[in-house]
Amino acid sequence: MKKLLNLYLDAFRGLPRDVWLLVSSPLYGFSESQFGLLMTLNALLILAFEMVLTHRAETFRPFSVIGAGTFLFGFGMAVLATGRGWGLAIISVLIWTLGEMLVAPAAGGWVANRAAVKYRGQYMGIYTMAWGVGFIVGPAAGAWIYQAWGPTTLWIATGLLGGVVWIGLEALYKATTQHQKHPINAASSAGDDPEDSQAVSVPRHVA
Repeated sequence: MKKLLNLYLDAFRGLPRDVWLLVSSPLYGFSESQFGLLMTLNALLILAFEMVLTHRAETFRPFSVIGAGTFLFGFGMAVLATGRGWGLAIISVLIWTLGEMLVAPAAGGWVANRAAVKYRGQYMGIYTMAWGVGFIVGPAAGAWIYQAWGPTTLWIATGLLGGVVWIGLEALYKATTQHQKHPINAASSAGDDPEDSQAVSVPRHVA
């Protein structure tokens, strides 16, 4: 279930961003230079605030951080359904960039910390593969929704998906917590010695 939810999360993140690149310029009347400024804003925000935000987020549960970040990513896209204009596009970028900065470091760190040492490479390999699948499935799915039902439906659906993923992550956290209340079952599912469960910090590896 955790692997499927991770795949779903990454596919969700790949969907709006890449489709946004495709449809926003003609839809909002942006020039190429204006669109470039929006992407520059995204990069500058990450450069200026991601490390600070990641450090602050370490005091919260990873599931809550990932869930909130995913919701903000979707909500930032849903904002586009409320109107048009350069200012609205800037607000959208600010919101979904914040979500992006929350999700990427927390998700990678959680996957690595969840795995026993000898399985950590396997876990991270599956995690990276999920990102790749997301960037293949996401743009195609988003373009199909846009062509079939229009941009408003796409943005609203993206916002709703963000909420669904957040709820799903909170439910997964509760299920994991209850499972860990039974030490014998938890130990057998971990499949390794206690000393193998060393925590690591994984830097952001996907833009």
